[in-house]
Amino acid sequence: MIEQPGPIYLRYLVDIHKMYLMNYEFNTSCL
Repeated sequence: MIEQPGPIYLRYLVDIHKMYLMNYEFNTSCL
């Protein structure tokens, strides 16, 4: 199972971005 670092890196960035957005919405809704 060998993948290029590109797609893995992009998927990693997308996951981080989604987590950041969900945390941001969660924090703003709690205020």
